[in-house]
Amino acid sequence: KDNDDDAFEPKQEKDPGVSSLLLPPDHTSIICHTPDDGAPFVICQSKEPFVNPTTDNDTNLTIQERNETTLNLDLGLKNLLGPRSSPKMKWLLFLIACVDKVAFEWWESLFFNVWAKVVPLRVKRRLTFTAWSWYSKLHFLLLGRRTTGLHPSQSWEYHALTTIVWWCRFFPITPRRMRFSLSQLSSCTPHVVNEAFVEKIEEEQQETLPAAQSSHHDDGAPHYHQHSTVRGLLLRNPKHRCSSSSSESSSSSSILFWIYGGAYLGGDAAGNAPAADYVGQTSAGIFSHTFVPQFRLAPEATMDEVLWDIVLSYRWACRSFPQSRITVAGVSSGGALAVRLMQCIAEFARNDDEFVLPHLLPLLPDCRMPQGAALIGPYVDYTREAEHHPTFRHNARLDLIVTEAVQEGGLPYLGPFCNKGRKEQSPVHRNLDGLPPLLVLISEQEAVYDMAMELVNKARTAEVEVTVGVWKYMCHVFTVLYGFIPEGRQSMQVLCEWIVKNNNQISSSSSSSS
Repeated sequence: KDNDDDAFEPKQEKDPGVSSLLLPPDHTSIICHTPDDGAPFVICQSKEPFVNPTTDNDTNLTIQERNETTLNLDLGLKNLLGPRSSPKMKWLLFLIACVDKVAFEWWESLFFNVWAKVVPLRVKRRLTFTAWSWYSKLHFLLLGRRTTGLHPSQSWEYHALTTIVWWCRFFPITPRRMRFSLSQLSSCTPHVVNEAFVEKIEEEQQETLPAAQSSHHDDGAPHYHQHSTVRGLLLRNPKHRCSSSSSESSSSSSILFWIYGGAYLGGDAAGNAPAADYVGQTSAGIFSHTFVPQFRLAPEATMDEVLWDIVLSYRWACRSFPQSRITVAGVSSGGALAVRLMQCIAEFARNDDEFVLPHLLPLLPDCRMPQGAALIGPYVDYTREAEHHPTFRHNARLDLIVTEAVQEGGLPYLGPFCNKGRKEQSPVHRNLDGLPPLLVLISEQEAVYDMAMELVNKARTAEVEVTVGVWKYMCHVFTVLYGFIPEGRQSMQVLCEWIVKNNNQISSSSSSSS
């Protein structure tokens, strides 16, 4: 990457850092507001089952009825377009799909390759943030602040983002399009990764892995999880006093293990490196390195094979930094993989032979439990019943990320992907005993809200320490949109504050015990 990327750093509000604390005292809750006295959000560190104090508790209304009566749906055009199931919308979607197939689908691969491989990242970043700067200002001048979003209390930036992103729900979603869009996240993130501090990891593990050698498909072909190569990006933190260009670490350092999301159909290490590096550098300099593993995706791989990649990469981090504490962060489906990773470690520690996956047994002895995990919009339930949860069904109409089009394009791959069964592969339906402290960041109006709250409450029942942050009127994983919306910057601040607080508590406990 060119060294003059800093010249195109977009202007932002001054980062409040970790000095302006948003976290409440232990075992309490606090209600805050988004900028300019906007929507309330709650940060809860209680041990009791979570009850959202900012929710409209009118039990006479279903979620669908509440959405339709209290929110500004479909850019305010709901009477013109109607729900997706209406005959008018079905005809419109059919027409758009036909036009898309004839006019766009046949040449999009060429465009994707040119944009991804030919156009420099600095140019893409400049185009993205220059266009956003002009567009958002024009939107504010022409449409005002309280027009197109779900609620007047949203920031004017979120209204502008809604106006432009909302239209994506009309176009068919394919794995190729998901992979391309998620691979471009690096051009939508204000933080610039200094390539001088990036090491590309592609390391073959030297020892033989017996379970991988002996596992085969029914047709005799080797299992896809046979491979023993760790791939990803290792980002060194220049602000950390113990940081070095090698993989050596000191007892005072910590490692951030970042697992990207994408509904298992998309996402990559390069696209997520800027956001991961930003968290690694902003969290009071406690991380010497951030590792973003590269793992395989559906439909080419199954859940077992993806989990193999994650555990193999985490084992590499544990062995490369033997004296360092590790914090795991996961986005959406990456949050689910973070939970499954910790569940595997806990199951192995308990000698729980009934639940430990046999093909992971060669890896787990070298995996130590992380000191905590931050989960951003965790997508943790893959059962048929989850697809009928009220928020998953009805909030897709509100969400800018997990839209009805994304569900229609992605859910058909889920059954074959969960090769051991949907419920068995869902983290929320597995044992949560023995997990470290968790942070869950979520929006009440996003599609995965119900399953995330179920995870929070089940974890608290299992005596896991859980901090939960719930915003209103935001889309799925709005935290990673911190380059565009103040609500994202606010939740990113909570994320970094929690990491620092949890790290300090672990350090204090270790010092006391020693």
